[in-house]
Amino acid sequence: MVTPKLEAVNAGAYENEIEAKIIDADGNDVTDNYNLTVEYGTLTINKRKMTVKTDDGTFDYDGAAHTQKTCSSDELLSELGHEFEVASATSVTDVSETGTENVLDVRVVCGKDDITDNYDISYENGTLTVKAREITVTTKEQNASFVYDGTEHDNTEINQPENMVKGQFVSVIGSAKIKTVGTMDNALEVIVED
Repeated sequence: MVTPKLEAVNAGAYENEIEAKIIDADGNDVTDNYNLTVEYGTLTINKRKMTVKTDDGTFDYDGAAHTQKTCSSDELLSELGHEFEVASATSVTDVSETGTENVLDVRVVCGKDDITDNYDISYENGTLTVKAREITVTTKEQNASFVYDGTEHDNTEINQPENMVKGQFVSVIGSAKIKTVGTMDNALEVIVED
């Protein structure tokens, strides 16, 4: 009769320690009648391969840092109570044309125990995107007119857009100028400042 002594659940190599008894046909322990040598082998629990897919995130520009801390994997043993815990995450604040790779540092926990070492983790990272905030800049006087006097005129007084990020404002840094009789578009060059 062989009774295993090993109760390993974590990845690693373990000596396959057993307790052996020799029982006769009547159920009696006759182990002492033998010079029993037990050679232990090795049991190995290999790390479970797992691909973690980090989620995409899309945010409207608001001047704040944003993260997307959600992820998934088909290989996570959630039926055993294993869960993801995000230790750190990439954050994005500003608009970019290509987006930013959503890199997460993920731990696997079971209850309060960190069991990450039981997994061989690879990542498929999502993308974080910050969309440009839509604003409309208008001049205070939409259709300005001037009486010809031989000097240049412009129309640079603007209404601040209503949906600006708190603490930011629009400034005019250039404008169309008119000197002769006629009509032209009032083109303004503006920047957003803090």
